[in-house]
Amino acid sequence: MEVNRSDALLSVYAEISAEIARLRDNEFRTAFLSLALNAEMIAVFTNDRVATRAGALERWAAIVISSIIVAVLIFYLLVTHHYLTEHRTIRRRIERTMDLHKPDVYQTEPLFPTNWSTPFVTFRFQALGVVVPLIMLMVAFQAGTILLIVRATG
Repeated sequence: MEVNRSDALLSVYAEISAEIARLRDNEFRTAFLSLALNAEMIAVFTNDRVATRAGALERWAAIVISSIIVAVLIFYLLVTHHYLTEHRTIRRRIERTMDLHKPDVYQTEPLFPTNWSTPFVTFRFQALGVVVPLIMLMVAFQAGTILLIVRATG
């Protein structure tokens, strides 16, 4: 069975697009996992029974452990964005190979905007609009959690 080049490219394009969607969702899931961890910490340490029984050692151990977990999640978020960027570059190469940015190939107008025809997608693409705000949210929520734990048990 022989597969023609266009069908193979379309198949790879579909797989890459699905992986991009999965990685993009994973960026948000990572941030929400961090927020859920902090919400749980707030719920535990603002409980009256825990707040009166938790000593300084338990409080600081929880703060350190949760801070390490958030730092690992931030690193994971950055790694995920790196993989997302690589997959976007692969998808862009397939689009260029199939001439999806050129007019009169499939229809009179190009299927994709011409400014999308650059061969590479940089790490900065959507980093300032998505990754940095998610990291800032994670850090701010972690700082707020630390403050609430210290005040509730202090």
